[in-house]
Amino acid sequence: MFLFVGLSACTQRAPEFKAANLSHVDWNIQFQLVDHNNKSAGLSNYKGRVVAIFFGYTHCPHICSPVLATLARIREQLGSSADELQVLFITVDPEYDTVSQLSEFLPKFDPTFIGLTGEREKINEVVRNFKVYVEKQPDENNQRIISHPGGVFAIDRKGRLRLYMKEGMPMEDMVSDFRLLLSE
Repeated sequence: MFLFVGLSACTQRAPEFKAANLSHVDWNIQFQLVDHNNKSAGLSNYKGRVVAIFFGYTHCPHICSPVLATLARIREQLGSSADELQVLFITVDPEYDTVSQLSEFLPKFDPTFIGLTGEREKINEVVRNFKVYVEKQPDENNQRIISHPGGVFAIDRKGRLRLYMKEGMPMEDMVSDFRLLLSE
């Protein structure tokens, strides 16, 4: 009996991620943009912390606010580990999402969230490097409509791209994956 119990304990698998594992993908994800405090910021500024990256824009009518609210709730769920998770919101609408616009928008969700903007060319480069599909739609009633994904990229403490959490992924699964990354 002891032999069976001992062997089963040795063969238990480590917990697996619920999100798409991108550990094997070699993308150039380094960037340098301007944060909502008007300071230069890039992924290297957050090495040693787990980073959640979400691409969106402040006047997004359907996707951005719910995703940012979910990320804020995830930080609450992480308790004392929340300070080790940095959320970065990279705008796909830099012409509108200025430093001041981002600094007014993000604290509504969580005061620790960092908004990033920059020149259109730099934003386009980051979008390309993360392989994010973004397309400006014709304006409807003077609204800025930009198609973009609602997923979240997760970067580990060493600055490596690790996960893609698709839009609609259950919050409990996202919390579980962030806990795994934080425990590494």
